[in-house]
Amino acid sequence: MSVVVKARHTDRVKLRISGRRIPSQLVRELGKIYPHDRIERVEDGDDDELIDIASTAWYREMEKSMTPAKALRLYRKNRGLTQEALAKLIGGGTRLQHVSNMENGSRAISLNTARKLARIFGCPVARFV
Repeated sequence: MSVVVKARHTDRVKLRISGRRIPSQLVRELGKIYPHDRIERVEDGDDDELIDIASTAWYREMEKSMTPAKALRLYRKNRGLTQEALAKLIGGGTRLQHVSNMENGSRAISLNTARKLARIFGCPVARFV
């Protein structure tokens, strides 16, 4: 079962709580906190089957096209970092131009830099080599 707070406007909170037994008291309290929004209880059906995304054809296709350069740009943008900010996080005198060159593929990402990127983004080193 899920509890969903459906907001009328985009500036409002959207919240979804999933679980088997969601207490009615929680639903009432959400109604007090969000009096202008609609609170719904939604029964989870059998069609809500979860699948391993890595087993899908879409994921395998995306994985093939993901180069270390594209991965670097994707991770940086998802984290909301500028190239300059990432260069500072990498350290060791890394400059913005170095990050730019790695992202556009004109400069390979060294193993040492890949290790630093993996620590920064919390992902496997293999993403960047």
